[in-house]
Amino acid sequence: MTIQTTITKVDLPRIGTDQKRYHFVCFKHNDGRHFISYISPDMANFHRWKDKLKVGAVLKNLMVLPDQKTIDADSYPVRVPTLEQPTLL
Repeated sequence: MTIQTTITKVDLPRIGTDQKRYHFVCFKHNDGRHFISYISPDMANFHRWKDKLKVGAVLKNLMVLPDQKTIDADSYPVRVPTLEQPTLL
């Protein structure tokens, strides 16, 4: 299942127990549900996220892990254009 959410918080990277850096990211779905994820600049999937990690960004194509609270960092996020983010032609 994939969903569309809005980023509500992006923390500066912190060092995890595995000595890699992680951004703690919070998301809100339009039905009121909240999700989190840990996105690491040290992982190969970071290129999918780096230009999208902005508060207020609306992203779709996000996979939810079985706990129903966590967005899978291996998702392929797609930014949804909004009035604040015009699409360039």
